[in-house]
Amino acid sequence: MLIQTLAIGQHAEGFLVDLTVVLAVAGVVTLGLQRLKLATIPGYLIAGALIGPGLLGLVDNDSSVGVISELAIVMLMFGIGMHMDLGTIRGGMLRALAIGAVSTIVTTIALVPAGLALGLDPPQSLVLSMALAMSSTAAVLRILQTRREMHQTHGRLALGVLIAQDLLVVVVLMLIPAIDMWSEGGAAELPEGGSLMLAIVRTILLTIGSIGLIVLLGQAVLPRILDFATRGASPELRLVIAGAAAIGSAAVTKSLGFSPELGAFLAGFLLASTNFKHEVAGQLAPIRDLFMAVFFVSVGLYVDFALLADVWWVVLIAIVIVLVVKAASIGLSSWAFGASPPLSLRTGLVLAEAGEFSLVVAAAAYNREIIGDQEWGVLIGIVAATIMLTPSLFEFAGTMAKRAAHLPISPWSAPRTAGSPEEIGRLHDHVIIAGFGPVGRAVAYRLDLAEVPWIVVDLNPQTITRQTKLGRHAIFGDVTNQEVLETAGILRAKAVAITIPDDEAMLHACRAIRTIAPGVRIAARANIMSSALLARTIGADDVTVGEVATAEAMAAGLCNMLDAHIPE
Repeated sequence: MLIQTLAIGQHAEGFLVDLTVVLAVAGVVTLGLQRLKLATIPGYLIAGALIGPGLLGLVDNDSSVGVISELAIVMLMFGIGMHMDLGTIRGGMLRALAIGAVSTIVTTIALVPAGLALGLDPPQSLVLSMALAMSSTAAVLRILQTRREMHQTHGRLALGVLIAQDLLVVVVLMLIPAIDMWSEGGAAELPEGGSLMLAIVRTILLTIGSIGLIVLLGQAVLPRILDFATRGASPELRLVIAGAAAIGSAAVTKSLGFSPELGAFLAGFLLASTNFKHEVAGQLAPIRDLFMAVFFVSVGLYVDFALLADVWWVVLIAIVIVLVVKAASIGLSSWAFGASPPLSLRTGLVLAEAGEFSLVVAAAAYNREIIGDQEWGVLIGIVAATIMLTPSLFEFAGTMAKRAAHLPISPWSAPRTAGSPEEIGRLHDHVIIAGFGPVGRAVAYRLDLAEVPWIVVDLNPQTITRQTKLGRHAIFGDVTNQEVLETAGILRAKAVAITIPDDEAMLHACRAIRTIAPGVRIAARANIMSSALLARTIGADDVTVGEVATAEAMAAGLCNMLDAHIPE
């Protein structure tokens, strides 16, 4: 007993030392990168590579740090499941989800021949192609938040594509057992006279049935437990129950032969239907961020420099293929679904990297021996390199988007108008309202009071349909596109009101409008002062700055509430 206790103590001590080294080096490296104004996630990868067995050897890649790494992915999948608000998806993200689904399938199909050409067998090529089709949710969202671009057009589109990919991860994980049967090892285990296709179908049906059973049981039990936990209990109890649900569901799916990440996602999805999801998500966020830091460091630990040195040319070729194929697939899919060329190109480039779910899918295949050590090592190198390139991809995307402004939209996405072309053609001295959200509707209301004719240009088909039923003039299209502007009568218009909540798109629109119609008046909306100043240099006549307007309205409201008099 004493020997066992000492052994456990030594193991725990080694774990604590490894974890301390991981967090300390990650913090130092990341702090240095922040001073250089670089992203943090590449810092975690660099830290892992530095302290791993390939360089300094401070941490063994077989240590129990990997347990925290696995737990980080479970928590990440649990969080993604909690944010699966189906009402929001139905409301405004269907096009982005469709782009994500189509581009992921196209990327997978395009990468399979490349994998075969590099020496992989068909099952390996398929599973690695599906893995590399996933982009890095953690890296992209972190950079979008840092750059304050989450609510810009390309940020919202990128988020929709990432959500679609996260959902498809669940589907891919369901297919891993079937791909295992397709591989040589799985086929050898078939009973004599058994059909491979029948076995694959049986596996898929078993997966779907198991998931359905977990969902039914979870819907019947989890909400009741959480509701009971709110009655006079401490707030931590809900967090404990939610964590138990995530880890327990992961353990159940793993015991059934599926991935634990699938179970964690299902637990989060079930929790999303309760009233406690926002509170639990907020409580889990700091823990998840800490675990994710350890996860990316652990990815760096697995970088095998000796292996990469032997097959460096394969890794280099694969990195180029992945970046080009993914950028083209996501960009062309966005363009095909009606996005403007600058938006399509920008979205494709920022999502061209592989991601953390590439590792999740590949790890599931590695555990089933579909891929071997060499394929796993090469994939680690591809994922680490492309994630480290993500900040540079953002900068490159911004530059290339400006050069794509003159390219046409897809022919089948040509401007669709509400109202006959003859009626729109008779408009004169009207105002073009670019974007019909709350600000655009407020502008239209004021124009109606002043009896000034107006026409809407918007990329939301539901908005166009709604304005059609109300008998108003509306055009589906991108206001940065010349054909859309000409259809809206830009040469006969008195002014253009750019109300879209995206500073980058607003600046593109100002340039396009000023190029086509130098004499038209432009009123623009900007979120920050720097964008407003830039818009004025481009040619905007009047710019309303959101942060300034909010400050003035808030100050006035506070003074009215306090009955304070502001001297003239």
